[in-house]
Amino acid sequence: MDGLVIDATGLLCPMPIILLAKRISEIAIGQTLILLANDPAAEFDVPAWCRMTRHTLISSENSTYVVRRDS
Repeated sequence: MDGLVIDATGLLCPMPIILLAKRISEIAIGQTLILLANDPAAEFDVPAWCRMTRHTLISSENSTYVVRRDS
């Protein structure tokens, strides 16, 4: 991991995605970030957001999402 952690624990939809979208530009292309989000909607929203924005969801386990910035 490259160090950026976004803690959206306890926040409901759409806040985890809003924070992810706002902060992804803080890392360089090719780097990864960790999103902590326990909102049940994140299970569907994070993969959908990655597809729509052409980033890669590396893993999603236990409310922890690892996203690589690809563009």
